[in-house]
Amino acid sequence: MIAAEVTMNSNMDGTWERLDWCRKQFGQRAPSADTIDETRFLWGYRSGIFETTYQFAHARDCTLFILRWSR
Repeated sequence: MIAAEVTMNSNMDGTWERLDWCRKQFGQRAPSADTIDETRFLWGYRSGIFETTYQFAHARDCTLFILRWSR
């Protein structure tokens, strides 16, 4: 279950950098939002044309993400 999510605007280079960081911090991404949980898949994302939404099973992981990527 998704506990927290954040949406960010960025170019594709920024998105790829964030996705790589999430993979290193939280492991493999969930194949879909329905499979985000507190055991196997801790995070996932949904990509749009101008923004990407990052979804997390733990609110603390979302907070860490925001602290790392806010400018």
